[in-house]
Amino acid sequence: MSLNYQKIRIESIPIKDCRHFRGHRYGLFSNHIYEDYVYGLSKNTPIETLRLQFIKRLLGMRSNDFGKTLGMALINKYSNWDYPWNMYKTKVEFSPSNNPDIVCHTALSHEILMSHINREFKWLENAYDSIKNQGYLPEKYEYITVLKLVSHQKNSFIVLDGNHRLSALAVLGETHVKMKVLSKIFLKDTLSFLWFGFLFRNYTLVDSKAIFSRYFWEINPDISEADDFSSIIVDESPLVRLL
Repeated sequence: MSLNYQKIRIESIPIKDCRHFRGHRYGLFSNHIYEDYVYGLSKNTPIETLRLQFIKRLLGMRSNDFGKTLGMALINKYSNWDYPWNMYKTKVEFSPSNNPDIVCHTALSHEILMSHINREFKWLENAYDSIKNQGYLPEKYEYITVLKLVSHQKNSFIVLDGNHRLSALAVLGETHVKMKVLSKIFLKDTLSFLWFGFLFRNYTLVDSKAIFSRYFWEINPDISEADDFSSIIVDESPLVRLL
């Protein structure tokens, strides 16, 4: 999901103002697929319980409809990650073997590799252990990168890279984190009539503003769960027993 911005700067960003691609707000420890997992680790929740819940949530979140993916009702149907402010329509055509972000790309037409699910467990657990023991080391592991949204003097930040680490930082009690802010443009809902999705694709103005506003929601909607594991390709041994 490439976003080509030229200017960047380092800022201390409130974690509570950050959102995952799917709109999940950080710092609530509720209905956030990454943060809830790490929070469970911090509370010594049995690892089998955390892993099984993660898989069920992953399967319950599968959708080809961007509105449903974001947990909201829209007038028209749009493809996942086709943000109305982007110049070009984002094409998400990942096969199971090269799926780069299993949480963002779980369309119903795609199967999921068990190896990629296992990889998510390891990333989340390693991020928590590493930051708990060593702290946040952006000079070594790169800064968390965000896109800034501005609406009525309020800011929201979509986390483009570093969601695993930000989950760990939130759980470990940090309130502000130094991040890399992409700043070629500041997106404002008052300019939505100039967005490419409205001008050149099938976006309505109402839907354009609604998707923008989605990243300012204060509460995370409930995450659906599913226990039909038939879409999982077991290419390596699961790290959790699938019931």
